Amino acid sequence: MSVPRTKFQLNKAEAKLSGVCAGLADYTGWDATWIRVGTVAATVLGGFPWTLIAYGITAWAARPNSATSRLPGHR
Repeated sequence: MSVPRTKFQLNKAEAKLSGVCAGLADYTGWDATWIRVGTVAATVLGGFPWTLIAYGITAWAARPNSATSRLPGHR
């Protein structure tokens, strides 16, 4: 986990898919593993289409962290 931020940004450096859960973990101060477990649980236990839609919109709309966007291999 990196330094906490005052606004939500994607964390591409610690991303498993697009950096949404890692960014949310940085924003809230929680462990990214628990954010990911909660996301999967919400998807499986009843919010299947809405969870995926919200995840996709967040991945599309949120900005990547400026520090991680300059890392090699990240655009």
